[in-house]
Amino acid sequence: MARNLQIAPAGPVTDIQQITPGDAGVGVANGEVPGEVRGLLIATAGNLSITVAGGQNRTFPVPVGILPIAGVTRVRATGTTAVGISALYDV
Repeated sequence: MARNLQIAPAGPVTDIQQITPGDAGVGVANGEVPGEVRGLLIATAGNLSITVAGGQNRTFPVPVGILPIAGVTRVRATGTTAVGISALYDV
C-alpha cells in the first residue's frame, strides 16, 4: 500500500523550508518538495496529502510535530488540511 514511503535516515537536520501545498507547478510555493527530505514538520494537525517518489498520492491524518518520512516529492493542496508544513533537510 504505502511501499514508497520510507523512514528518514537518522542524523541532524541542517535546513528547513516552508512548503505551500499545491497540486501543480514548480517550487515550494507550489507544493514541490525539492531535494531529499528527511521529514516534515507539521504546525497544525489535519490531513496531509502527498505525492511519493513512485508517483502515488497518499492522504492521511497527521498530528502536530515531526513526521520522519523520506520519499515525499509534493505536498498536495487537494486533501491537505494540516497547516504550517515545512520540509526538513540535511544539506
